[in-house]
Amino acid sequence: MSSGAEHGNTEVRPSTLHAWCGQLLQTGLQCAPDAFAPLAAQTLRRAQEAGDDNLVETVTAALAMTTTRAMTRTSMTPLWTARMPRRRLVDLVLPEAVQRSCQEFLDDHRHAIALQAQGLTPRNRILLDGPPGNGKTSLAEALAAALALPFYVVRYDRLIGGTLSDTLANLGQLFDHAQQQPCVVFFDEFDTVGKERGDATDTTDVKRAVGMLLIQIELTPPPTIVMAATNHQELLDHAAWRRFHLRVHLPRPTLPQVVQWFTRLREDLPFPLPLVQELSDRMVEVSFAELEDFSLDLRRRVVIEGPTADLGTVVKQRLSLWSRRLIPAGYGGR
Repeated sequence: MSSGAEHGNTEVRPSTLHAWCGQLLQTGLQCAPDAFAPLAAQTLRRAQEAGDDNLVETVTAALAMTTTRAMTRTSMTPLWTARMPRRRLVDLVLPEAVQRSCQEFLDDHRHAIALQAQGLTPRNRILLDGPPGNGKTSLAEALAAALALPFYVVRYDRLIGGTLSDTLANLGQLFDHAQQQPCVVFFDEFDTVGKERGDATDTTDVKRAVGMLLIQIELTPPPTIVMAATNHQELLDHAAWRRFHLRVHLPRPTLPQVVQWFTRLREDLPFPLPLVQELSDRMVEVSFAELEDFSLDLRRRVVIEGPTADLGTVVKQRLSLWSRRLIPAGYGGR
């Protein structure tokens, strides 16, 4: 048999393939942006299924560009920020009930055709609540990554206009564009815009804006997904709760979850096993955000001290320093 070299070696290297795919996507975007979005979304889903992270990143960036260009064509100031999801579900430490709810939500969208054939639709609205720093944004990003969908964070500084008419117009534009392609629209700090309309300080204009927002959320069909997160569920309008198909509570970590966190960390940084329990006991009352900050600080120190570093000593030193600055989750004092 002839070798590839005899024929000029026609093998396509992965990097070349990704560059070619990126150029193809750019060309499709320029020629037919309206037709491009659903085609790119299908490509993204297949790349995700194949585990091709480079291709996923290329297509996601191109999809984000479709929204930016669509806004430019209509002289619209971007009402959201496109963000590349940094988290995967496998990276997160979640309560079993939350894991199950998320898996069922993903199943809805992975079997959307079968559901629609029976007159059913996938659930596409999720409300995440819980104390600060315990993974609401990370979970939203991970769900977007699992579905290979672009992730857009709503910008309240652009959404809320100087007048009621401006705000209502922005809401209409936001949801119109969100429905032009499959994506995840994320409202962080949702209580900022979805607050209880019974508040005595609210004006009629505020109540109308909240009402319109809730209507727009309810009318948004799949495959567009709306996610919202709040640290203050008590401030949300009562009607907001029923607009969401799935309501997920993310509490601060339990001791078993903290142990799981440091057990995973030890897979990358093989410090002495007894330190897993010591770290967990000392940091059980902090948030996941603090756990992550500590882990990153530890990784930085290990890199700086080099391959000869005594990991046990480094861990104990960092723990001693962090013990002076850690704030227990839910602590409101000085």
